[in-house]
Amino acid sequence: MKFKKALVAVIAASTLVFGMTALSACANQSDEEQISEAVENSMRVYKDPVEETYAMLSTTMGTVEGNTIAELGINVDDYIKEILGGFDYSLSDITVDGKTATAQLTLTHKPLEAINAAISSATGSVIANGVTNSESSAEVNTQLGEAIMTAISGVEAVPCDPIEITLEKGDAWEISADSLSVINTHLVG
Repeated sequence: MKFKKALVAVIAASTLVFGMTALSACANQSDEEQISEAVENSMRVYKDPVEETYAMLSTTMGTVEGNTIAELGINVDDYIKEILGGFDYSLSDITVDGKTATAQLTLTHKPLEAINAAISSATGSVIANGVTNSESSAEVNTQLGEAIMTAISGVEAVPCDPIEITLEKGDAWEISADSLSVINTHLVG
């Protein structure tokens, strides 16, 4: 749940920041170009994450299997990079009707269900393959952390079915709140 809220917050924040930047560039662009740019700016947070993305997501992604990322010897930025690895999107079929528009958005990402299944399998294997009483909890946590990162890296980013998003034009084109929610659902289930 916290992960979902973090993703919505990141998308919303990026839409606002990049939307304000886009105001100055809109004068000579068609609506379709402005819409493409608005979506690109919102998706850039995931496709080319920056420090702010890591900071926003790390506050809600700080635990795995009940342990903090740090306890498992995992760098939170590396963890987020791995989860977002392979993220991409494509936009098609933009239709403008006055101050509203629709478009088809296809997201390519690592499905959260597949990530969770890989993590559960990897941590279960570490435990089943010989965690002994002689190992310190730090050693066990390091093994779990390595297994988790390997598991996540093995999950392939896959395209989802296209989703229809709605954009609204105020001072600039922005993805509607309902569409941000739909995007979030496709990213994290």
